[in-house]
Amino acid sequence: MTDETTTTEPSEPNEAIHLPAREIMQDAFLDYSLSVITDRALPDARDGLKPVHRRILYAMNELNIMPGSAHKKSARVVGEVIGKYHPHGDSAAYGAAVRMAQPWAMRHPLIDGQGNFGSIDGDNAAAMRYTEMRLSKMGAKMFADIGKNTVDFRDNFDGSEREPEVLPVSYPNLWVNGTEGIAVGLATSIPPHNLAETANAFLAWLDNPEISTREIVEHMPGPDFPTGGIVHGLDGYIQALETGRGQVKLRSRWHTEERSRGAKRLVITEIPYATSKAKLVEQIANLVKEKEIEGVADMRDESSKKGIRIVLDTKAGHEPDLIAIQLVAMTSLEVSVSYNVMALDGQRPVQLGIRDVFEHFRAHRIEVIQRRTQYDLDRALERLHILEGYLAALDRLDETIATIRGSKDTEEARGALEQLLSIDATQAQAILDLKLQRLTGMQIQDIRDEHGDLTAKVEDLRDILARPERQTSIMRDELLNLSDQHATARGSEIDNSLSKVSAADLIPEEQVMLIGTRNGYLKRLPADAMSRQNRGTKGRSIIALDDDDVVTTFHSGNSHDYLLALTDQGQVHAVKAYDVPDTGLGNRGRHYRNIYEGLEGDVVAMLTVPDLDSEQASLVIFTAGGYVKRTALSAFSGAKRRGGVQGIRLNDDDRIVCARISSDPESEEIVMTASGSRAIRYPLDEARAIGRTSQGVRGIRLKDGESVLSAEIVHQDSLDTSHLMVVTRKGVGKATPLTDFRLQSRGGQGVTAHAPNKKSGEMVAAAVIGPGVDVVLFTDEGGANRVAGSAVPKNGRATAGSSIIRQGSVTNLLAVPATEDGSLSSNED
Repeated sequence: MTDETTTTEPSEPNEAIHLPAREIMQDAFLDYSLSVITDRALPDARDGLKPVHRRILYAMNELNIMPGSAHKKSARVVGEVIGKYHPHGDSAAYGAAVRMAQPWAMRHPLIDGQGNFGSIDGDNAAAMRYTEMRLSKMGAKMFADIGKNTVDFRDNFDGSEREPEVLPVSYPNLWVNGTEGIAVGLATSIPPHNLAETANAFLAWLDNPEISTREIVEHMPGPDFPTGGIVHGLDGYIQALETGRGQVKLRSRWHTEERSRGAKRLVITEIPYATSKAKLVEQIANLVKEKEIEGVADMRDESSKKGIRIVLDTKAGHEPDLIAIQLVAMTSLEVSVSYNVMALDGQRPVQLGIRDVFEHFRAHRIEVIQRRTQYDLDRALERLHILEGYLAALDRLDETIATIRGSKDTEEARGALEQLLSIDATQAQAILDLKLQRLTGMQIQDIRDEHGDLTAKVEDLRDILARPERQTSIMRDELLNLSDQHATARGSEIDNSLSKVSAADLIPEEQVMLIGTRNGYLKRLPADAMSRQNRGTKGRSIIALDDDDVVTTFHSGNSHDYLLALTDQGQVHAVKAYDVPDTGLGNRGRHYRNIYEGLEGDVVAMLTVPDLDSEQASLVIFTAGGYVKRTALSAFSGAKRRGGVQGIRLNDDDRIVCARISSDPESEEIVMTASGSRAIRYPLDEARAIGRTSQGVRGIRLKDGESVLSAEIVHQDSLDTSHLMVVTRKGVGKATPLTDFRLQSRGGQGVTAHAPNKKSGEMVAAAVIGPGVDVVLFTDEGGANRVAGSAVPKNGRATAGSSIIRQGSVTNLLAVPATEDGSLSSNED
């Protein structure tokens, strides 16, 4: 912004005033910010009230709308508030009053409402002309002794009225009822707490200001919400007690009920604080409708004035508790509740830990007790002064009467009494105002008794003012008395055993297939989504492809593994496998860029790993040009971040074929298969470990026009039971024992792996398979055929094999865990 200037026209015909626009805007913004912070959004640390709440309650107190009186129209109260104390909109004042009357919003409502004051479903209250209100018992308690100069008063907005700066509350309302507010650059969020627990914690702190936070938690174990629920994640609560900032989890309460024929129902009876029941029901209904939550046969809201009751009838074989845990992660059945204890200390916003909250309340309450005591002492001294005059007159009663009768007027009588009894004008006037009936014997004794009692009271009041320990004792007794009268049982259960529920906790650990296409689509399927078929069948469609798209990448692994994606640019990205959507058979899935943040280029290889921080494991990358590169897996821990990390430096004419994980290089071997129908087997440790950004070393020497089709890492213990399966473009395949391929040195040309003919066509894919393995063949039409590994014909190296899939042109081969254990057949066809 440029410092443009504005011209202010003065009221007098003088020279114009020039001020920079920036200065005017800064001053105006600061004034506005200060007004919002101090007069609207933040509560006072002493009574826990924002100005609007304090003004509403004070207006009701002035109108004498007390707990024992009749309710008055809300419009009458709102008119009093905005007309005398709060120069803002009537809807804002009414909304604030409504919240103080809602038992699901306030732990201890300060207003007793009559009529429609909204609902926990989020319904609005009726218009203020239809509702009525009065102070609740807790609301009335906030004004105890306000007439005894216990708090300071100030002028209202136009100077026509006086209003209290703070109320003389006798309990820590800031902590008990809590509050929320958003100011300019500041916010406050204080959950409600149990009155009895707060009182006990405050008194424990009062006895020992050095009390530990853990000891405070023993008295006050957590927040207590009017809507109940289960509170957990209490590390954030302890942090909030210490610093004023933290977070807890609040979970709904539910139970299960039996239905007929073995079915059950899930019944939700308590929902989180400040959560709309109607919106929660809508969330659950949408999940059931979209089948993101399985096993729900029917759902209905049976809530009434007796309480909340949301019922989900479950289908036979489905556990209600498991459905509830799924809802916890996917809906507002569990929410995070934040602590940001920001309040006003005078005109200054401050962050408060629990000790600060207690200290502000203690200081305020002690000041109230001192001012109240001083007020009572002043009134007692005034009365005692009058009584002393009475006693002086009674001691000389005949002379007093004669003096009064002998005076011609009141002025003369007053002066004569001052001289006769050695008293001042106030006492003399009181004697003149004394009724004759007070001069009977019994009334005279009452005066003497009152004087004695008042003398003792004055001494007691002076003792209170002189001894801080007595003031503390009074504060303690009054707090305990209020707690005994108004405290209620804890509504929210504290459960230290519950932990955070994330999507990961709800995804079953299962073997999955992850399939990618040339056009960039990726999908996840359970490994058992395809039933086995006999070899030679047509297969079934598991992914929908556009006319110009083909399956190019695929892998299998556990749903909780990390899914590493290697791009054609050599970048490595990582997400959890369950983050890839399961779109079911036939759909094309989700685009890579909607799964991996910052991904550029095409994904050409995938693999799964349980842990990215492993120091023993290595990532081994194979390229079409015959190179192999081994790098410690821990070097790729940054692959989870946006954009991933570089995994290999590729030549311009080279590309990544696949990648594998090595965990024991001294006992593992590499099997690489090339398009020239050749394969090589050599020790993995001949490919030394190198950095992420290097090119790698030669794994197999290729002839012109050849490229690597596949590569696999095999442990030496499984060599005798492992086979190299090859398949041709026309769907002809076979499996050859790995021991038929002699061990060579890295960088050799390898040996024959397949003998093509006109019926078979050229070899296009290969994979190492073993016992308990199924194979899935993919075609360029998006079809796939799953065949038991035991059904793949076993042939020698120099053979073509037999037909495995008849329709479409084979593009790739995937080995997945078998749906049932089996071994390779010795079938020779």
